[in-house]
Amino acid sequence: MNQNLKVVFVTGECLPFAKTGGLADVSSALPRTIAAMGHQICIFLPRYRQINQNEHGLRYVGDFPVNMGGFNETAILKRTYLGPEKVPVYFIDNYRYFDRNSLYGYADDAERFIFFCKALPEALRFMGIRPDVIHCNDWFTGLIPPLIKGVYHSDPVLGGVSTVFSIHNLAYQGTAPKEYMDMLQLGWEHFHTNGVEFYDAINPMKAGIVYSDAISTVSPTYAREIQTPEFGVGLDGLLRSRANSLWGILNGVDYVEWNPAADPHLYGLGYDLENFHAKEEIKSRLLSDLHLLPGKEPLIGMVSRLVNQKGFDMLGAVIHKIMQLPVKLVVLGTGQPEYERMFTSCAEAYPGRISCNFTFNNTLSHRIEAASDMFLMPSRYEPCGLNQIYSLRYGTIPVVRSTGGLADTVVDFNSNQEYGNGFSFYDTHGDYLVDAVSRAVSCYYDPMTWMRIVANAMNSDFSWERSAGLYVEMYRSIL
Repeated sequence: MNQNLKVVFVTGECLPFAKTGGLADVSSALPRTIAAMGHQICIFLPRYRQINQNEHGLRYVGDFPVNMGGFNETAILKRTYLGPEKVPVYFIDNYRYFDRNSLYGYADDAERFIFFCKALPEALRFMGIRPDVIHCNDWFTGLIPPLIKGVYHSDPVLGGVSTVFSIHNLAYQGTAPKEYMDMLQLGWEHFHTNGVEFYDAINPMKAGIVYSDAISTVSPTYAREIQTPEFGVGLDGLLRSRANSLWGILNGVDYVEWNPAADPHLYGLGYDLENFHAKEEIKSRLLSDLHLLPGKEPLIGMVSRLVNQKGFDMLGAVIHKIMQLPVKLVVLGTGQPEYERMFTSCAEAYPGRISCNFTFNNTLSHRIEAASDMFLMPSRYEPCGLNQIYSLRYGTIPVVRSTGGLADTVVDFNSNQEYGNGFSFYDTHGDYLVDAVSRAVSCYYDPMTWMRIVANAMNSDFSWERSAGLYVEMYRSIL
């Protein structure tokens, strides 16, 4: 069965329109790659305030009412196109729900994304689009599969349409009070242990897992981990029961966007393995920009949300031990205030050796990837991770905790000197993190060994083509 597929891809964020994390990268690159394979695919997401309509060329398509259980809200449908593949991107706009400063984090998030989930099938009916597959991503879209299976099961446009639900981070489940069942209008017969109910509340993440025809997550290791109590966040039993429908497909990366030889953010410089010395010049310029001391000592980069998941508590316990090594550190990201205070305090303790940048800055993130010698990701769990894959392509050697997608992409050099492309550890005690950094630093001062690791890293291939092929295989398996 090789005919081209018609896919609707539904997400909470997508580059270049709106981003808080790696989901935005995936939601842009994966549909574009699937389109390049010859399939018909379009993207749906909310039209948040930060999405500039003129800048991105949004055009009005139409509007329609969405019944919110006692009152109607208007969904305004707008469209633009993404990339050279001209993938249609549809925006569901509503000023009450989406005209806000941030994407998420509001007291009425449950209502906002119930509206989005209910507007999606109505938008397809409005335009007369009957896809082969509706591909939903994370909790913001988790109520779409039960709506398709329940409310729309006999609909002439959407009845019998297959659904896929992708888990990008199981920890964020979007749980809402059960009173929202009346607004959802799914029917109380779906509010039970084998439906949307979870500890007497609505759980959109669980709903997506229960009602979808296939489930995927973003790395093979994470697919196994979430079936265990340690990583299953209360849903491990459900995931074990659906193991035959669960796919672990590693995220790819966009090597057009992340290419050190042609990256427009690198001071007009670029490099590859044959021209690797330019990396040192980029490092020198970034050290100057960030008011760090010059010198050849290895620069460790971190670009991350500053949250517990990313292992900053583990790092905080041993950061002074790491700074006893001959290294410098640059951090970019925002998150929990205690970690911002931790890095600020350390920067004061080690003047000229630590740079703290508590913001989101795309140009700086590219420069950190290119200028750093090592990239640190001590995550407690990591569904896939993208920065370690960017780092590999940039010859910036990842030092990671071996979990989730980090385990699937980083091969520890001390364990496998033929293929090793980084350094890893598993135990969550901070001393194992220090040991991994120390091993990397020791190899850095052995130029022949270091360049062998760099070559292994830069020759690693995690392009989207193979991963997109697996998604297409999954789509076909449920038709």
